[in-house]
Amino acid sequence: MITTQHHPHRDTVLYDGQCRFCRSQIALLRKCDLAGCLRFLSLHDPEVAQLFPEIPPDALLTQMYVVNRSGQARGGAQAVRYLSRRLPLLWPLAVLLHVPGSLPLWNTLYAFVARHRLKIAGSCTDGTCRIPRRRWKMTAVGVLQVSKPKNDKRFPSGDPPQSANLVP
Repeated sequence: MITTQHHPHRDTVLYDGQCRFCRSQIALLRKCDLAGCLRFLSLHDPEVAQLFPEIPPDALLTQMYVVNRSGQARGGAQAVRYLSRRLPLLWPLAVLLHVPGSLPLWNTLYAFVARHRLKIAGSCTDGTCRIPRRRWKMTAVGVLQVSKPKNDKRFPSGDPPQSANLVP
C-alpha cells in the first residue's frame, strides 16, 4: 500500500481514461456509488500527477488505484476489495473477495484481465471508444442467443451475422 501526502475529501478512484474496458468498469462503479462517496479521475488528468505524485505513472497504467481519505492508495485487486466494502451494492461480492487466503488468486486474476483489457474490449483507434451493446434473449431450448447491433463499425464489409448461439 502506498501512502500519499494528499488526503482527498472523498475516496478517489484513479483509472485509465483512454481504455474503453476501464471506462466501462468505472461506469458500473458510478452506478453502484448511490451515496456519491467516490471521486473518479483518469490517470491522464494532470491533477493526478499533482495530487498523487507518490503513485508511479507506470503503476497507474497497469492497475486501478483507490486513494482513501487517509491518503492510503490501494491498487488492483486490493482496490476492488476495498470498493466492495465501501459500496453497499457490492457487499455480496465482498464476501467472495475476502475469503481468507484468496488474495493471491484475486491478484493473479486482476493482473491477467488488466494485461488483456485491450483484447477484451478493443482499442480506441476508430475514435468511438465504446463497447458495442449486445442483445441477449432466451430461446425455446434454453440457449442464450446474442444479436449484434447493425451498422457496427467493426464489420466494414456489411452487417454482422444476425445471431450466434452460445451455450451458457
